Amino acid sequence: MLKPILISFFLTLLLQDGLLSQPILEADIEAITEMAEERLLNHDYYQALKYYLRMYDLRSDKRTAGQIAKLQMRLRDYSAAVQWYQKAMDPRVDLTDQEMMYHYGVALKMNNQYDDAQLAFRFFENSNSDPVLTRRAARQIEGIQLAGNLLIDPDIRLDLLPKTINSKFSEASPFFVGDRRFVFGAFGSEWIEDFSRVPKELVMKLYRATMVGDELSPNISAFNPLPIENGWHNNAYSITPDKKYRTISFARLHGNQISAVRIYVQEKLSSGWSEPYLLENPVEHTLMRHVQICYFDDRPCLFYVMQDPDDVSALDLYYSFYQGVGKMTYPVRLSNIVNTSQNEITPYYYKNQLYFSSDGHAGLGGYDIFVSDWDGIQWSAPYNIGLTYNSSADDFGYTCNSDQSKALFVSNRPGGPSFRSPTCCDNLYMINYLPDDTDRAASVDPPLSTKDTSPIPKEMRSEEDTAQVPVNEIGVRLNEPVLLPNAQFDKKTLALSNNATTDLDLLYNVLVEYPAWHIELSVHTDARGEKQENLNASQRIAEKMKNYIVRKGIGSERILAKGYGEAFILNQCKDGVLCSDEDHEYNRRTEFKWLGNLSDNEQMQKPKADSKPKIVFDQKVYDLGEITKGDVKTAVIPFKNMGSSDLVIELVTACTCTEIDWPSEPIKPGDSGVLSIRYDSKDKEGLQEVTVDILANTEPIMTETFFKILVNPK
Repeated sequence: MLKPILISFFLTLLLQDGLLSQPILEADIEAITEMAEERLLNHDYYQALKYYLRMYDLRSDKRTAGQIAKLQMRLRDYSAAVQWYQKAMDPRVDLTDQEMMYHYGVALKMNNQYDDAQLAFRFFENSNSDPVLTRRAARQIEGIQLAGNLLIDPDIRLDLLPKTINSKFSEASPFFVGDRRFVFGAFGSEWIEDFSRVPKELVMKLYRATMVGDELSPNISAFNPLPIENGWHNNAYSITPDKKYRTISFARLHGNQISAVRIYVQEKLSSGWSEPYLLENPVEHTLMRHVQICYFDDRPCLFYVMQDPDDVSALDLYYSFYQGVGKMTYPVRLSNIVNTSQNEITPYYYKNQLYFSSDGHAGLGGYDIFVSDWDGIQWSAPYNIGLTYNSSADDFGYTCNSDQSKALFVSNRPGGPSFRSPTCCDNLYMINYLPDDTDRAASVDPPLSTKDTSPIPKEMRSEEDTAQVPVNEIGVRLNEPVLLPNAQFDKKTLALSNNATTDLDLLYNVLVEYPAWHIELSVHTDARGEKQENLNASQRIAEKMKNYIVRKGIGSERILAKGYGEAFILNQCKDGVLCSDEDHEYNRRTEFKWLGNLSDNEQMQKPKADSKPKIVFDQKVYDLGEITKGDVKTAVIPFKNMGSSDLVIELVTACTCTEIDWPSEPIKPGDSGVLSIRYDSKDKEGLQEVTVDILANTEPIMTETFFKILVNPK
């Protein structure tokens, strides 16, 4: 996976883009291969990509496609990487393809395709023999599951900094030098507007920005603490809270990789800043990166990143105490509770907390921001600081102001200005921590709607219907439907909308705040299609939504999942009535009702996990072999009830290409059963990966298994 570097790949791109301005008409495959490999050895990834793309045009082989996929990941074009991995993988299983399946899963995850990524990692786990990659795949799956469980913090607001700071290219290394001022690295608008300048002028420099209230001043000024030598980039800066010590970092590139680093330290004297002392690293031939000077145990200290001595492809976190005049104590590597076998970068220590980014701990994407607490003796297990800060892309470089009302970090998530692809380049984001008395209406998700969706028109309701009924703590009446406007779903595929979890997370928060509530979570379809199919589909969606909330920690007994299908249509669009899609979709909705409060006794009597049935499969993924496009294949998937009570399967579903039969009678503890699969390969080709969902009286209520099948063309 790409390690974020402080100077983005586009520098080399612009310096050398003219090399291929003339089409290569006469060069043969060998010559192009030689040029591609030479660029790759020189870490010139953009130019290497151009040659490999040319090679693929001339000879469309899987090895070249795989190399292109790796280069797209290095250049952080995750969408393109996914497409090239799909071209590169041979569906017939061998070790090389299985290893590529892991990297394909990483690309899917960083492209925010979590479901597909999880399936790719499970396929990889099923046939891989490399224990290191197996552990990494398990950690990747853990990160995907974490992404589904984290909540958006309503007390913070995320802002992409404006174009006066964020250009189409990368910005780097933000650092607060006070409550309202920060320094960052950038190439500068004067350079961006003129691509014709000579290479020696194409340098990253430091800039200074100031906040006026909560607004960013439009006056962004250059900041030159030290002169910049030719061929070097001034890319990072740090200063202690008392402004007594500061570091200025310089970097030099070889292709798209940092080849040399110089870090200077200055001390504040009565006459001004001391002369700059070049920091002497006691470990020879090892680059120090991402250096911050601070106070640790009341002593001036440097936190930084160096290569793991046992695995030079990985980066670890270290610290050393600063001894003056460029001298520091021998590096101390942080414990394995913080450092992993992969990469930890951009440390930032403040008030006994160490913020850093890692691609080795369970995260939402590539690099996530984590924090570890220092208790004076040891570091705590790092924890992911959550959504808003972290995304499916790379997030790093956290820093905060002195009163911790604002923070900055770097991300290449989609949405910011970009030069080549939506995720190619790094932008600066600001976190604003909202005070407790702030009106958060503009910064949080809309409240649950109490839109009246009762099937009884108001004018037809009896006195009994409108009589006083119990009202709960937030003003919802007993059995009154409350609309969840974002919890939409596709009736054909039964897939939840991308923002469905917005309302489900909000409902989860309500259930946490009111632990006695007993609710019904109901799903309604429109009248299109068969009535029974609509009923089954709505029940499965309701169970899926309930399962999401239960996985987050709410007791299953508190939620009644109910699918009503088309039983309660809110407008004229019933069977046989011609309606627009918009009118039909008005009926497709998710609601909840407060059914009253559970008694203290009922709350205490939660079923024990070991009293539930449990579905166990003997394989993670079932291989159904090969089939010719258009043919039908049948198979069985065996399972066993390993729980201590009868297993009752209510529903088993998969894709529309698959029909499944399941046992209708209860399965006793210790007994076995089978799922009968009928797969239709019409309109399919290549390696197909299918998820099978089993809805049963298990805990959790949804169990998954998977099968794969290779569909050969006719």
